[in-house]
Amino acid sequence: MLCIVLTFLIIDAYYFTWVLSLKSKLPPDMACFVTDAVLGYTKKMSRELWHNLDTGARNKVQEAKNKFKQKKD
Repeated sequence: MLCIVLTFLIIDAYYFTWVLSLKSKLPPDMACFVTDAVLGYTKKMSRELWHNLDTGARNKVQEAKNKFKQKKD
């Protein structure tokens, strides 16, 4: 059991070092949003991307979301 726990701790440490290296390779304005998304905080990145879209693209995204919801129900 101890070997399994140590294995997962090593995998977690490797993952976080990979995320930090990814953050250092990206431009500063993108780095925080991408690393948050990789770590599971996707709302922040989707909100930022939404604000960067023009109004025509926002309408297309909203239409796609509505179609997806209709198919889901």
